[in-house]
Amino acid sequence: MKSIITLLFMIVAAYGQRETYFEYKLSSNGKYYIATPLFESNPYKDNKNQCIFQFKTSDGMMYLRKLVNSATSFALKNEVRELKYVNMGNHEYSQSKLTISINDKGQVRYVIFMIAKEDGNLLLDSVLYQIYQKLQTMKLDMNRGVMEVIKEDSTSSEKYFSFTIQLYTRVFKGKKL
Repeated sequence: MKSIITLLFMIVAAYGQRETYFEYKLSSNGKYYIATPLFESNPYKDNKNQCIFQFKTSDGMMYLRKLVNSATSFALKNEVRELKYVNMGNHEYSQSKLTISINDKGQVRYVIFMIAKEDGNLLLDSVLYQIYQKLQTMKLDMNRGVMEVIKEDSTSSEKYFSFTIQLYTRVFKGKKL
Protein backbone atom coordinates (compact mmCIF):
# COMPACT_ATOMS: atom_id res chain seq x y z
CA MET A 1 0.00 0.00 0.00
CA LYS A 2 2.83 2.38 0.91
CA SER A 3 4.56 1.70 -2.44
CA ILE A 4 1.33 2.51 -4.34
CA ILE A 5 1.00 5.86 -2.54
CA THR A 6 4.66 6.64 -3.23
CA LEU A 7 4.19 5.76 -6.91
CA LEU A 8 1.12 7.99 -7.18
CA PHE A 9 2.98 10.85 -5.49
CA MET A 10 5.87 10.50 -7.97
CA ILE A 11 3.49 10.54 -10.95
CA VAL A 12 1.69 13.66 -9.71
CA ALA A 13 5.02 15.37 -8.97
CA ALA A 14 6.37 14.56 -12.43
CA TYR A 15 3.35 16.05 -14.18
CA GLY A 16 3.24 19.04 -11.86
CA GLN A 17 6.84 20.00 -12.60
CA ARG A 18 6.39 20.45 -16.32
CA GLU A 19 8.37 23.50 -17.31
CA THR A 20 6.72 26.45 -19.01
CA TYR A 21 8.91 28.45 -21.35
CA PHE A 22 6.43 31.02 -22.68
CA GLU A 23 3.70 33.36 -21.50
CA TYR A 24 0.56 33.23 -23.64
CA LYS A 25 -1.91 36.04 -24.29
CA LEU A 26 -4.81 36.13 -26.70
CA SER A 27 -4.35 38.68 -29.51
CA SER A 28 -6.75 41.62 -29.73
CA ASN A 29 -8.50 40.04 -32.75
CA GLY A 30 -8.82 36.70 -30.92
CA LYS A 31 -7.21 34.68 -33.75
CA TYR A 32 -3.77 34.13 -32.25
CA TYR A 33 -2.03 33.30 -29.02
CA ILE A 34 1.00 35.55 -28.57
CA ALA A 35 3.82 33.55 -26.96
CA THR A 36 6.65 35.55 -25.38
CA PRO A 37 9.65 33.92 -23.69
CA LEU A 38 9.70 33.65 -19.90
CA PHE A 39 13.34 32.55 -19.91
CA GLU A 40 14.66 35.69 -21.57
CA SER A 41 13.71 39.35 -21.66
CA ASN A 42 13.55 41.30 -24.89
CA PRO A 43 17.02 42.86 -25.31
CA TYR A 44 15.52 45.54 -27.55
CA LYS A 45 12.64 46.63 -25.36
CA ASP A 46 14.24 50.03 -24.65
CA ASN A 47 16.78 50.01 -27.49
CA LYS A 48 16.34 52.89 -29.91
CA ASN A 49 18.73 51.61 -32.59
CA GLN A 50 16.01 50.09 -34.75
CA CYS A 51 16.88 49.45 -38.39
CA ILE A 52 15.34 48.05 -41.52
CA PHE A 53 17.07 45.35 -43.52
CA GLN A 54 16.71 45.38 -47.28
CA PHE A 55 17.79 42.31 -49.21
CA LYS A 56 19.97 43.08 -52.23
CA THR A 57 18.34 40.45 -54.44
CA SER A 58 14.81 39.18 -54.97
CA ASP A 59 15.63 35.79 -53.40
CA GLY A 60 16.30 37.35 -49.97
CA MET A 61 12.90 36.57 -48.49
CA MET A 62 13.12 33.01 -49.80
CA TYR A 63 16.47 32.69 -48.01
CA LEU A 64 14.89 33.92 -44.74
CA ARG A 65 11.89 31.62 -45.19
CA LYS A 66 14.22 28.64 -45.64
CA LEU A 67 16.03 29.48 -42.38
CA VAL A 68 12.72 29.64 -40.47
CA ASN A 69 11.43 26.49 -42.21
CA SER A 70 14.57 24.66 -41.13
CA ALA A 71 13.99 25.50 -37.45
CA THR A 72 10.28 24.68 -37.61
CA SER A 73 10.74 21.33 -39.35
CA PHE A 74 13.56 20.49 -36.89
CA ALA A 75 11.08 20.76 -34.00
CA LEU A 76 7.89 19.49 -35.65
CA LYS A 77 9.45 16.90 -37.97
CA ASN A 78 6.67 15.25 -40.05
CA GLU A 79 3.93 17.03 -38.11
CA VAL A 80 4.79 20.25 -39.97
CA ARG A 81 2.24 19.19 -42.61
CA GLU A 82 -0.48 19.24 -39.92
CA LEU A 83 -0.22 23.02 -39.46
CA LYS A 84 -3.11 25.12 -40.75
CA TYR A 85 -2.09 26.59 -44.14
CA VAL A 86 -3.33 29.46 -46.27
CA ASN A 87 -3.16 29.18 -50.07
CA MET A 88 -2.68 32.53 -51.80
CA GLY A 89 -2.17 31.58 -55.44
CA ASN A 90 1.57 31.10 -55.80
CA HIS A 91 2.16 31.20 -52.01
CA GLU A 92 1.23 28.59 -49.41
CA TYR A 93 2.17 29.21 -45.81
CA SER A 94 1.13 28.53 -42.24
CA GLN A 95 -1.29 30.81 -40.42
CA SER A 96 1.02 30.80 -37.40
CA LYS A 97 3.83 33.35 -37.52
CA LEU A 98 6.77 34.66 -35.60
CA THR A 99 8.53 37.97 -35.17
CA ILE A 100 12.24 37.48 -35.20
CA SER A 101 14.71 40.15 -34.02
CA ILE A 102 18.21 39.99 -35.46
CA ASN A 103 21.23 42.03 -34.42
CA ASP A 104 23.73 43.76 -36.72
CA LYS A 105 25.92 40.63 -36.70
CA GLY A 106 23.10 38.47 -38.12
CA GLN A 107 22.40 36.65 -34.85
CA VAL A 108 18.83 35.84 -33.82
CA ARG A 109 18.38 37.59 -30.48
CA TYR A 110 14.66 37.37 -29.69
CA VAL A 111 11.56 35.62 -31.04
CA ILE A 112 7.85 36.13 -30.38
CA PHE A 113 5.39 33.54 -31.70
CA MET A 114 1.85 34.21 -32.97
CA ILE A 115 0.12 30.85 -32.80
CA ALA A 116 -3.09 30.44 -34.79
CA LYS A 117 -5.77 28.90 -32.57
CA GLU A 118 -6.02 25.96 -35.01
CA ASP A 119 -2.32 25.15 -34.45
CA GLY A 120 -2.44 25.23 -30.67
CA ASN A 121 -2.54 21.44 -30.39
CA LEU A 122 0.73 21.07 -32.38
CA LEU A 123 2.72 24.07 -31.24
CA LEU A 124 3.16 23.11 -27.64
CA ASP A 125 5.39 25.01 -25.26
CA SER A 126 8.25 22.53 -25.63
CA VAL A 127 8.03 22.68 -29.45
CA LEU A 128 8.18 26.47 -29.46
CA TYR A 129 11.20 26.29 -27.18
CA GLN A 130 12.94 23.90 -29.62
CA ILE A 131 12.21 26.26 -32.53
CA TYR A 132 13.49 29.22 -30.50
CA GLN A 133 16.69 27.40 -29.56
CA LYS A 134 17.29 26.27 -33.16
CA LEU A 135 16.77 29.81 -34.49
CA GLN A 136 19.34 31.14 -32.04
CA THR A 137 21.97 28.79 -33.49
CA MET A 138 21.42 30.22 -36.97
CA LYS A 139 23.03 33.28 -38.42
CA LEU A 140 21.65 35.49 -41.18
CA ASP A 141 24.18 36.26 -43.92
CA MET A 142 24.36 40.05 -43.55
CA ASN A 143 26.06 40.35 -46.97
CA ARG A 144 22.68 39.50 -48.55
CA GLY A 145 21.32 42.93 -47.68
CA VAL A 146 21.78 46.41 -46.29
CA MET A 147 20.83 47.64 -42.82
CA GLU A 148 19.44 51.17 -42.63
CA VAL A 149 18.98 52.93 -39.31
CA ILE A 150 15.42 54.17 -38.62
CA LYS A 151 16.11 55.60 -35.18
CA GLU A 152 19.55 55.99 -33.70
CA ASP A 153 20.45 56.32 -30.05
CA SER A 154 24.06 56.81 -29.01
CA THR A 155 23.37 55.27 -25.58
CA SER A 156 22.43 51.91 -27.14
CA SER A 157 25.22 49.99 -28.80
CA GLU A 158 23.54 47.13 -30.66
CA LYS A 159 21.54 47.80 -33.79
CA TYR A 160 18.75 45.40 -34.72
CA PHE A 161 15.90 44.75 -37.14
CA SER A 162 12.81 42.57 -36.97
CA PHE A 163 10.81 40.50 -39.45
CA THR A 164 7.36 39.02 -39.02
CA ILE A 165 7.20 35.87 -41.10
CA GLN A 166 5.14 32.69 -41.33
CA LEU A 167 6.28 29.82 -39.16
CA TYR A 168 6.42 27.54 -42.19
CA THR A 169 6.19 28.21 -45.94
CA ARG A 170 5.47 25.35 -48.33
CA VAL A 171 5.34 27.37 -51.57
CA PHE A 172 6.79 30.85 -52.16
CA LYS A 173 6.51 32.64 -55.50
CA GLY A 174 5.36 29.39 -57.07
CA LYS A 175 8.42 27.44 -55.85
CA LYS A 176 8.30 24.61 -53.31
CA LEU A 177 10.61 25.19 -50.38
